[in-house]
Amino acid sequence: MKIEIKKYGTTYTVETQTDDFEVVEMFDIFTGLLIQLGYKQESINDAIKELADE
Repeated sequence: MKIEIKKYGTTYTVETQTDDFEVVEMFDIFTGLLIQLGYKQESINDAIKELADE
């Protein structure tokens, strides 16, 4: 699997050897990508909690 995001002219990529992931593993992958983009872990956690409450 490959996920690529371009932000302000910089490309951030996550590439894995397999495509078979559980939901928790996908959250870990997306969280790592968000951290590369400059988001703080606490902000990511707060956003996930907020979405879960909806």
